[in-house]
Amino acid sequence: MLALAAACYLASLALGGNGFIAAFVGGLAFGVGADDDHARAVRFTEIQGTLLSIGVWTAFGLLLAGQLGTSLADPRAIGFAVLSLTVFRMLPVALALLGARFRLSTVLFIGWFGPRGLASIVFLIIGLEGLAEAGVDPGPLSAAVVWTVLLSVVFHGLTAEPLARRYGRRTSEMPADAPELADNIEPARPRLVWPRMAR
Repeated sequence: MLALAAACYLASLALGGNGFIAAFVGGLAFGVGADDDHARAVRFTEIQGTLLSIGVWTAFGLLLAGQLGTSLADPRAIGFAVLSLTVFRMLPVALALLGARFRLSTVLFIGWFGPRGLASIVFLIIGLEGLAEAGVDPGPLSAAVVWTVLLSVVFHGLTAEPLARRYGRRTSEMPADAPELADNIEPARPRLVWPRMAR
């Protein structure tokens, strides 16, 4: 899988495409064509991905966070970062979970601890590359993403353990038929069936 991702990424760049999207499509193709046992195939790639993410976080700290006192000290960017960690994130999550019949504590927990951080850095790189190719000034984009990631690291890091303990206690008090306690069974992957060509 690691070789597939690298091959898709490099081949796409050679053809003038987007390497990140190509790697994602390669993962989709692997998921469709692989057998049902993905855990063994993905385990090595997950370990390597963790190691690579450490490098990304280090580069982020060295190259971007060190500029917070100068070019990134933009009050608009800080305000946007605060909103993106609260309203802009939690409201769409709450709307998406309306039909799940989850309790408010569950919706708030999911909205607060949703995936962030590394994906924001990757999308920042994609956005900056696209703007640079188009000759457009990125403006406060870099500062907004940097502040969002930094505040996420601080706030989510400080609240992860106490809020997880509190939510765990609430979960243990829920009735057995609560939606939060239902087994998370992944739906069966549909098999591609090619239509027979008419003779």
